[in-house]
Amino acid sequence: ALNIVCFRYRGESADDLNRDIVADLQESGIAAPSTITVNGCLAIRAAIVNHRTGENDIDALIRAVIAFGSARADRSSKASQP
Repeated sequence: ALNIVCFRYRGESADDLNRDIVADLQESGIAAPSTITVNGCLAIRAAIVNHRTGENDIDALIRAVIAFGSARADRSSKASQP
């Protein structure tokens, strides 16, 4: 089984958005992913190396990515409104 996965939160200014999500995840202590460029696009890179990592940990990572991404996208859209 592969222990590294790269994925991307889709939205406007997606490279900046994904970079910010990674910082949010690291600062929150939920997970410590890094970033990587895949085909010229910045993505979130999660390397699962701890043998104690379980399905609940992965679910928490994905929930947090969605929550942080959604919150940042909402702030961005509100900031661009007159």
